[in-house]
Amino acid sequence: MKKRISALLAAALLAGALSGCGGSSSDQAGTATGGQTSSAAGGQTSSAAGAGESKAEASGDRVTIKFVNGFTGGDGGFMTKIVDGFNESQSQYFVDQLITDDHYTKFKSDKFDLVIMHADWLSTYIPDGLIRPVDDLYEKAGLSIDDWAEVTKSYVQVDGKLWAFPLDNFGYVMFYNKQYVDTPPTNYEELKALSEKLDSANTNVWAMGMPLAGETQWTLMSLLAQYDYDYMGDGYLDFNSPEAADILMNVHKWIYEDGISPANLGVDDHCNLFITTADADTMQMALSLTGPWDYSNFAAVLGDDLGIAPVPVFGNHQAVNGSGHNFAVSSACEDEAVLDGIAAFMKYVYQPDVLLNWADAGQAPNFKAAMEAVKAQPDKYATAVNTYKIINDIKVLPSFYNVRNQVTNLKETVWTEIVTNPGLTSETLLPFLEKATKYAEEMAEQ
Repeated sequence: MKKRISALLAAALLAGALSGCGGSSSDQAGTATGGQTSSAAGGQTSSAAGAGESKAEASGDRVTIKFVNGFTGGDGGFMTKIVDGFNESQSQYFVDQLITDDHYTKFKSDKFDLVIMHADWLSTYIPDGLIRPVDDLYEKAGLSIDDWAEVTKSYVQVDGKLWAFPLDNFGYVMFYNKQYVDTPPTNYEELKALSEKLDSANTNVWAMGMPLAGETQWTLMSLLAQYDYDYMGDGYLDFNSPEAADILMNVHKWIYEDGISPANLGVDDHCNLFITTADADTMQMALSLTGPWDYSNFAAVLGDDLGIAPVPVFGNHQAVNGSGHNFAVSSACEDEAVLDGIAAFMKYVYQPDVLLNWADAGQAPNFKAAMEAVKAQPDKYATAVNTYKIINDIKVLPSFYNVRNQVTNLKETVWTEIVTNPGLTSETLLPFLEKATKYAEEMAEQ
């Protein structure tokens, strides 16, 4: 076993929020930037200046570092700004960047030295032998893991080695419409009080929405974390227990008992109906539980009426599902000159002024010195500052092999049963949790 290791405008804006890494854009109205084909391989690069081309040109006498990432949305231009800044700051190394929506596939199939990797993929790429430890590069760059937020140690340190350079963290958050919410609810009782005040039956404005499908694992995994559920099986996520059923049935209660969310919503309606105006035939949500990548899309519709706050505590304490982006180095990268160049790039990136470019992208850098610089400008960096409020409560998926795929059955089959079956009970949910656990165990073996 491998282990350890609905306005048309609203709909159009929302589409850009659902593209993974590229979904985040600037708090200050960053936009997707398309761009020209990179010299590294087929794909696109983004430019912060909007021209679509990297401003620095590769020189024949420079050591080239081939870098691939998936920042295909508005954030891509800000990563390009960082890359360009490094390339212009010295003449010894050149970072040749490719931004593409299939960057993991490209990383596996082509000869890239450096890749952006989600925290929950590290534990799969390590046993597969695709990335190398980077303790030596930390030393060359003059960096220590203690320079980052504590949560990063839970996923970049595996078997006593460092496997990546953390870039940012993100977690499940709550957006709210200030037209309907004076003070964002901090617990379930306050959420119920808001729902009663909204009088959904007469106003068609509901507290929040539980969609048919979408980013549903965020809700389920956050609930399990808030109730301190131990899902740590032998290398796989174990959901097969009456306790897990009782916890996850909270979502069913929100819909079918307490009327916090309407029933029979469509895919992604937790977001779609948050930026839709209620009328006699159309519902609207006062809150949206989602990720910070939706901030700029929501802000484009709601403007100053948009608020952001931590997710309410539904269980014993605050905890939210989350992840983060990281720089990882290919195990095939053995050229000492290239490795020295990567260390030099990391030394450049991890300066507060440089990382403010990443905060400009709507992201939350987790390098401590940069966090302080971001916190000094809370109005400018709303999503990052909110993320910092919960950063110690973010629960990244455990370091199991294929862990990201292990949650697939939970967010599809189990979620569908919870939100579409009004007669569901904890007992009748159990067979679905047993199936989800078996699926997770199979994914851990692949």
